[in-house]
Amino acid sequence: MRVLKERTEQIDGVRERATEMARQADEALARYRQTVADERSASESIRRERIERALAERLEVGELARQKAEERLSLAREEISRLLDEARSQVRREAPAVAREAASQILGRELQ
Repeated sequence: MRVLKERTEQIDGVRERATEMARQADEALARYRQTVADERSASESIRRERIERALAERLEVGELARQKAEERLSLAREEISRLLDEARSQVRREAPAVAREAASQILGRELQ
């Protein structure tokens, strides 16, 4: 009977240790899963932040490019306006001489 009692106590002890080990394993697994979930969440936050930063930089670069294009367009318009004014002035200066020359050729004589 004593042997049976010792054997039962040993089995109970092994069961208790096995139960404790299973509990510890469950706790370790829960900690692992929580750590994985936390890291995924942190990683997703970092990814979203980087995407938002990249989009903001893209918009900023686009805005800068638009501003530069507008500046160049404004300068080109100013240059065209200046050249047009110069051409008009030149035409006004040369028109009388060209008109006299044309009239002379049509009339067949020199005009004064």
